[in-house]
Amino acid sequence: MRREWNIVLAVMLALLLSACPSDNISKYPEAGKTSARLTMLRPDTTQHSVWHALSNHLKLNDDISHPLVIKELDYFLKHPDALDKLTTNAKPYLYYVYQQTRKRDMPAEIALLPMIESNYTPFGVSSTGATGLWQMMPGTASGFGIHINWWYDGRRDIKASTNAALNYLAYLHNKFGNWTLAIAAYNSGEGTVAMAIEHNKKLGKPTNYWALPLPYQTKMYVPKLLALANIISNTKQYHIKLQPIPNSTFFKTVTLHHQIDLNRVAQLSNTPLPMIRLLNPGLRRWATMPDKPYALLLPENKVYTFIANLRQHKKQLITWIHHRIKPGESLYAIADKYHTQTAILQKVNNLKGDLIHPHQNLLIPLAYNHLNLQAIQKAPLNIAEDKIPGPEHVVHNVVKNDSLTAISKRYHVTPDQIRYWNNLAYRAQLKVHQPLTIWVQHHFRKPIFYTYKVRSGDSLIRIAKRFGTHVHTLQRLNHLRGDVIQLGLTLNIPKLSHHHGHYIAKLNNQLITHHVHPGETLSSIAHYYSIPIRKLMAWNHLDDTQLLSEGEVLHIYLESDQT
Repeated sequence: MRREWNIVLAVMLALLLSACPSDNISKYPEAGKTSARLTMLRPDTTQHSVWHALSNHLKLNDDISHPLVIKELDYFLKHPDALDKLTTNAKPYLYYVYQQTRKRDMPAEIALLPMIESNYTPFGVSSTGATGLWQMMPGTASGFGIHINWWYDGRRDIKASTNAALNYLAYLHNKFGNWTLAIAAYNSGEGTVAMAIEHNKKLGKPTNYWALPLPYQTKMYVPKLLALANIISNTKQYHIKLQPIPNSTFFKTVTLHHQIDLNRVAQLSNTPLPMIRLLNPGLRRWATMPDKPYALLLPENKVYTFIANLRQHKKQLITWIHHRIKPGESLYAIADKYHTQTAILQKVNNLKGDLIHPHQNLLIPLAYNHLNLQAIQKAPLNIAEDKIPGPEHVVHNVVKNDSLTAISKRYHVTPDQIRYWNNLAYRAQLKVHQPLTIWVQHHFRKPIFYTYKVRSGDSLIRIAKRFGTHVHTLQRLNHLRGDVIQLGLTLNIPKLSHHHGHYIAKLNNQLITHHVHPGETLSSIAHYYSIPIRKLMAWNHLDDTQLLSEGEVLHIYLESDQT
């Protein structure tokens, strides 16, 4: 038991240390002024370790002498603490993920991807809303059958997310015919890689991963993975001993057909509560779902104990329900309705007082006997992740005469996205009352202009000069056929851009995704990136008569020989 606690504490400490608030949670800690001398990690019982098995199935030999791979390799060798954190985090999960890649005959490098994506922590959240070991966005997850609801987020479920991620990677490999490109597409999106391939084809350039213009993060993504794989397969050469991870099952599944709270699971299985959370990160509340079976993961050596104790205490389980507050309800009335105490509701829902609001969600414990505060004293706090950033989940119920085109315009998405999220065939007919899952972004494009009311003595030429724009721009923006304007007419005036200096690319042959800011024009953007305006227009299929919108996405290819 003491040994298990040591493992749990080490893993939880690593989770805390590796948590990263930046947009890219796979970013490693700053190097700082540390010694370049190699530090020995904890001993590895080589022959019985998952590292030994995994190293025998590493298949990607893509130019490990490439400067970007060498750069990442040098970082890990100079900072073995970073590698130690990754291997500590991976301990509960790596064997399972590796075995799943073996079943699909995938390169073993795929099992290392969560090290790059999430530092092998299922609780990490990016600023865009991706979460889980595989850092899945909700839309991608929906397309692969992952469920996300009030009780549960399948993107964090170890088995469900791994299955979906490997399905996606298999699809990408089939699409691009190359594992390196598939891995790059997993990071940046298949559209980004496909677009980069087409860009190079038009220029008569190679279309392998190293030749493609890709986002900076993606250009460093594959080298980081190759560097890790290189270290794992050459530990003796680099004088590194990896932390031991047994080449055996860490957890097993127990299918539950009734609800149970996590604290009770910990008690019945004689397992520390933090370990229960590590193995079941998909649960967003203190309990499993009330109306659906749940595949509970437990340490392999605790399954028998749990099943035996569960049989003896089946009637002594706390049931939890989801209550949405109605207008006029009070906390006292809700407590009375469910035969519980206001103090319990306050503790369970982290309320500081009796004040509640309509449409607020509450978790209500229904006791098997006389529930008191002591019964939930050890319940894990702050499990819920109700404010994960990213798109909002909307369920649209189809009405008469609805079409995918009309629905997509309403929610500012595309018909293909709706098809993907709901697994609809291209020619599928919508049915009245059919529920459609839609992931809505909170930022939409808006025109970049402010308004100006024409005054006495004004002319288009004077107004254009005053605001640093052109007459034909004002005519186009305001649908004017000539130079005559009327007193009191309200004109839309494009805002000025305020770029200073030039963008300095981190890498040559790099794709920049530029989101248009207020006041930017094609000219100002081209100047900022030191590229010809004709190239900017060609890359984005624009002409000089088009006005940019705030939030509009432009693709910019920065090459070593800009002309």
